[in-house]
Amino acid sequence: MNLFAKLVALTPVLPLAGANTRFQPVAVEDVAQAICTLATRAHPQLDAAKPIVCVGPEILTLKALVQLVAKWRGKTVWVVNVPKPLALLQAGLMELMPGPTLMSRDNVRSLGVNNVAPPDTTTCHGLADLGIKPGSIHALAGIITVKVCMKLVIGNKNYSSWSMRPWVLMRELGLVFEEVNLRFDSFDADSQFKQSLDQLGVAGKVPVLIDSNVIIAGKPLAVWDTLAITERLAECFPDRGIWPRDESQRAIARSIVAEIHSGFNALRSLCPMNIEADLQDVGVDLYAKHAGLRDDLARIESIWAQNLANSKGPMLFGAFSAVDAYFAPTIMRIQSYGLPINATSRAYANRILALKSVQQWMADAIGEDDFLSFEEPYRSRDT
Repeated sequence: MNLFAKLVALTPVLPLAGANTRFQPVAVEDVAQAICTLATRAHPQLDAAKPIVCVGPEILTLKALVQLVAKWRGKTVWVVNVPKPLALLQAGLMELMPGPTLMSRDNVRSLGVNNVAPPDTTTCHGLADLGIKPGSIHALAGIITVKVCMKLVIGNKNYSSWSMRPWVLMRELGLVFEEVNLRFDSFDADSQFKQSLDQLGVAGKVPVLIDSNVIIAGKPLAVWDTLAITERLAECFPDRGIWPRDESQRAIARSIVAEIHSGFNALRSLCPMNIEADLQDVGVDLYAKHAGLRDDLARIESIWAQNLANSKGPMLFGAFSAVDAYFAPTIMRIQSYGLPINATSRAYANRILALKSVQQWMADAIGEDDFLSFEEPYRSRDT
């Protein structure tokens, strides 16, 4: 199953031998429980001459299994049944390739036989005879997804606005990943933070997406920069709504994200993200003194108003997308510094603040309790 999960991550079309062969998959935990049960106590009700068949409750073709795994991975795959002679030739070539063999000729031959319980249940025992209710294959969805999940390397949640964007995007859309937190001890070349990133072979900044489904020179694929990460996620999970479905709206959404990525420099420099801090007095002073900050906020509100009017909400393009995730740190700044926005903007900001992913990020940020003086232009440790 995990092999199929890796394959569907690489291609939308999957030539497959034995696509119509039937299987009755069973959870390894159920098999392990059966073995332990047999080894630890007597079962006089069992006929020793009959085999014990360990199968799950559902029968699916190999094609259906692959498509189910693809669904769990947020993908759509077209399975093409490969005739057995051609499949044997393909497998023979795979056996000659360096590295682990994905498919052998023995595998192809085994796919010619259905792997299900016999129709006459009187000829064997099943898990139910051992008091075990086999789990549905659908219960394996989270397990399989976790085994092929990505890692997201981030910095301190209180300060790292760049890290927040892909984290909120992935968490809100239900993309399973392992979080790897690198504390901002400093940004000097000899800091633990920089040394850890150097080991990944990336630019010395977070976030970094580690995709273990792709191995390059013996190492998993590492993708850095929030734009590149977002596009990688869109490639891997095209059906999860990372971008709007409409082509023209998708183009506009990408333009807005690019503007967030490279623009709003006054807001970014004057109001660094600091979720746990109350800097409203500072914000009043900054807003009054800096025309660039006022211009940035006006542009942000213009983007929000125009796209909310077009989509009718609740998010900028109707459903939650990468654009909303990108604006999450902006809203953190507006909130911490008490920057003035109109009622329409405030309503949108409140909807972002109410997202479960954002709520979790904020709670984690506050829970860090990690004051970093080099990230604090307006506070000292004693204040």
